[in-house]
This record gives sequence, structure tokens and C-alpha cells, in this order.
Amino acid sequence: MDKYILMKKLGEGGTAGVYLGADRLTGRRVAIKKYSQGSDLSAAEHERCLLESLDHLAIPKVREVLCQNGTIYLVMEYVPGETMKDWIIRTGRIPEEQAVCWGMELCGVLSYLHGSGNRILFRDLKPGNIMISPTGQIRLIDFGAALRMSVGANGTPQVTSKELLGTPGYAAPEQFVRQGQLTPAADIYALGATLYHGLSGYRPDPSSSSKRIPLRKRNRNISKGMEYIVQKCLEKELDRRYQRVEQIKRDLEDTAYCYRKNKKKLYLLRSFRQVN
Repeated sequence: MDKYILMKKLGEGGTAGVYLGADRLTGRRVAIKKYSQGSDLSAAEHERCLLESLDHLAIPKVREVLCQNGTIYLVMEYVPGETMKDWIIRTGRIPEEQAVCWGMELCGVLSYLHGSGNRILFRDLKPGNIMISPTGQIRLIDFGAALRMSVGANGTPQVTSKELLGTPGYAAPEQFVRQGQLTPAADIYALGATLYHGLSGYRPDPSSSSKRIPLRKRNRNISKGMEYIVQKCLEKELDRRYQRVEQIKRDLEDTAYCYRKNKKKLYLLRSFRQVN
């Protein structure tokens, strides 16, 4: 490209690779999403339009879309750090107290996306799409699968799934139903799968989701309250799952309070008192 230098590859998805780049004029580092040859420009424009409409500290800024020699590039703010996926690989597991903090941060950004001002369903929440900055803050990356929702007849934001899209193990069951109705509960399921992976050290197995090994059997140091939160996120039946991320954040806040009060014996959740 004329304006930017591609320095090294940071990651790769199904239709694009992400590179660390630099502005040739200023030297400023950027993240450059390079789409596969033959990709439709509309995919990059869709992601650019979504990102330009958002203003949240946990969401990277977009700079521009370029097309050169038949290749499409989306230039964005560079987010330093490592993905949560790499963090788990490096450390084995996320300690529960840390998972509570990151869980609340994720609830905050999802609440912003799902809110009436945006109504955006992320659709691909997983450790590989979560960056952890050098100071420990969460940043959400890769909005290629995100869609705007409309308000349904019952007042719930929703979007019709016209394609079978999602990462097996993290995506909600309803994401694999063509023409299915997706609501914020789909992102809630993915949040539960992400927490399960981090706390247990095991990636969720899509082939055994109906017989998922309980979190505390994977890691006996996890509290019953945290297991309850994760399991409620991962309910296959929509009416048994959390409906809003604010409900999850409230329960995680209770957990954080209990850690501050007593790190050995936890009394978690307004709806699940004295669980240990």
C-alpha cells in the first residue's frame, strides 16, 4: 500500500488476516485487516460503518477502507497487548477474581452495544476476539460478524439470522438455525462460554454441549456462585438464560463484593445466597 507499511501478521480469521502496520508519513502504528482476494468491498464497509458509529473505550477506532490492486484493507486503531486466548494458553486458567473483573468489563461493553442507542449484536464473542491491554483492560476486536438489530413485536432487539455463522463451542445454538431470530441472549451465551474456557482452561466442546462437564469438576477452586453464573449464561433454552447483560453484571458485582469481604468463604448472588 502507498500509505501504510505491513510489518507483521497478528492473526487470521476465515476471510481476512490482521497485520500490524505503520503510517508511512507519521510512523503511527495501526492494525490493518487485509481481506482475502475476491472479497466483497461491502464487508469492509459494513465493519467500518459500525465502528464509526461507536464511541467506547473498549472498542477500537477505525481510520479508513482502502482498495488497491484488487485487495481490500480496513485500517484501524492498533490495540497493544495479547488476546485472552493467548493469555489462557500462557497461564493455563484465569483466576476467578480476575475473571469477575474482566467479566464485568465485557458486560459493560456488551451493554453499550445492545443498548437502544446502538442495538448491535456482536455474534462472535470468544477469547480470540478479546484483547487484554498491557494495563489489564479489556478491548473488543473484530466486528466483522456484528449486525444491527431492530425492535421486535415484544420490544426485544432482534435480528433474523440469514446465515449459519459463529464459532462452534462459543456460538449460541440458535446461531446455527437458518432464518432464526437472534437476540442479545446469543452474545450472553458466548460470554458464558468465554468465561467457562477461561476459568476451566478447557475450550468448550461443541460436540458435547448437551453434556458439558460442570465448571467445578474442571476446576474445584471455582465457587458455586460463579458456576451458577456461567451455567445460566450457557442454558440452551432461551427462557432459562440471562436475558440482559446487566443481570450478569449485577451478579458479578455481588461476587466482587464477596471477594473484598472474605476471600475464603463466598456468599454469592442475590438469587443464590450462601452457596458454599
